Amino acid sequence: MGSGSGPEDADRFRPHASVAYLRAAGPAAPYIEAVARVRDGSARSPVRAVSLIRLNRDRQTYEWDTLATVPLGPA
Repeated sequence: MGSGSGPEDADRFRPHASVAYLRAAGPAAPYIEAVARVRDGSARSPVRAVSLIRLNRDRQTYEWDTLATVPLGPA
């Protein structure tokens, strides 16, 4: 498993986009609707993989463990 912590080291920084930050179980519909409203916006970025991470902030900074990564696109 890979891991990282912030503040980010410029040589190790991996840009990412978070769709939602959740602290409890709940309905997905509000998040799906929010993303659908901006889906046709001008910002575009290729996504070559997605990662599932465990994120915490136990020591006053964000820390995470990569649990799984799934490549996207042609093999």
